[in-house]
Amino acid sequence: MRREIEELRASRARLARAAHAERRGIERALHDGVQQDLVGLAAHLEVVASSLDSDPGAAKTLLEELQREARRALTETQGLANRIFPPLLEAGGLIPELRAAAARTDAP
Repeated sequence: MRREIEELRASRARLARAAHAERRGIERALHDGVQQDLVGLAAHLEVVASSLDSDPGAAKTLLEELQREARRALTETQGLANRIFPPLLEAGGLIPELRAAAARTDAP
């Protein structure tokens, strides 16, 4: 019985560490990814705004690049949202989500 209790405690500790690591990973992705993307987009939009009259061709080219960057940032944000609350979890429950998560790892 004591061994089972210790195994349960160890299992809970592993789960807590894994959850903490995942939260830290999401925090880093938000700070280093999404936040930086938005700061960059805002700065580039200021450049576009200031060059609209003087160099409309360059402004248009930069706007096209910013559209691609915004799409990439959106995809990254959607990925983070899926890490926080996976769509399979809502759609099918825990079992399909666990199967999908297991398929993304090397675990048997």
